[in-house]
Amino acid sequence: MAARTEVNASRLGSGGYRHQISNRLCIRHGAQHRSNDLTRPRDGGKGGVPLREGFFLNFPNRLRAGQGTSSPVYYEYSPRNYLTYWFFYPFNEAPGPTNIFDHEGDWERISVKLDRHNRAVIVAYYRHNTYCTVPWKRAGKHHGHPLAYSALGSHATYPRAGSYPIPEAQGLVSDIAGRGHGWATYHHLKNARTQGWFGYGGAWGEVGDGPDSTGPLGPSIFKGATLTDSEWSRPHPCP
Repeated sequence: MAARTEVNASRLGSGGYRHQISNRLCIRHGAQHRSNDLTRPRDGGKGGVPLREGFFLNFPNRLRAGQGTSSPVYYEYSPRNYLTYWFFYPFNEAPGPTNIFDHEGDWERISVKLDRHNRAVIVAYYRHNTYCTVPWKRAGKHHGHPLAYSALGSHATYPRAGSYPIPEAQGLVSDIAGRGHGWATYHHLKNARTQGWFGYGGAWGEVGDGPDSTGPLGPSIFKGATLTDSEWSRPHPCP
C-alpha cells in the first residue's frame, strides 16, 4: 500500500507495486501479485486474486470535481485498424433513485474503425456494458473529429443528444445526454500507451460493496480498446 502522495504512475504500469494476500492472522501467503496483473477487487477472483482482494486507487473525494474540459484525453492507435479515445471521469453517479451503481473513477470511450487506407469507416459508442455503431459518413463531426455526447452522471457515450433508456434498468431509468460544455478533446490528446500507469490491472477508484460500485479497470491489456473484427462486421445501430 502507498500513501496518497506516494503513488508512482510508472510503478503502477510496470508492476512495481507487489503484494501477497494475508490471512486472518495477518500472515502473508501464496502467490505474490503485481500491480500490472489483473488485480481489480470484486472482479470475480480473476487472475488468481481472491474476490475481495487486489489493488485499487482511492483518491480524496474533494478531487471528484476534476478538471473539466481542460482534462487530458487518452488515445490508442493501431494503423489501418482502429483509433480509440479514452475519457476519464472522477466519479460515476448513476441516474435514478438508487446509488448501488455509483462508483469512484469512470473510464469511457469511443472507437473509430479504420480501413486498410487508414480512413475512418465506423464509429463505436460505448455505454454501460454494451455499445452501438454509426457509419462514419453519418456520424456527427466537429471540425472533422467524431462528435460524442456524455450522459449526465453515468457518462455513457452517445452519438447525439437525447434520452436513452438503460437496458440494465429494464426501462425504468434513462440516460440523459444533452448539449453541455464542449470538450475539444483533440486539443488535449495524450498517448495512453506511453503513460506510466498504462497496464495497471487494479481498480481506478475505491472498493464498493459489489463490482458495480467498485472502481473500474482502465486502459490496459485487461480492457479491450476496441471491438473484435466479428463485432465490427455485425451491424449494431445506435438508437
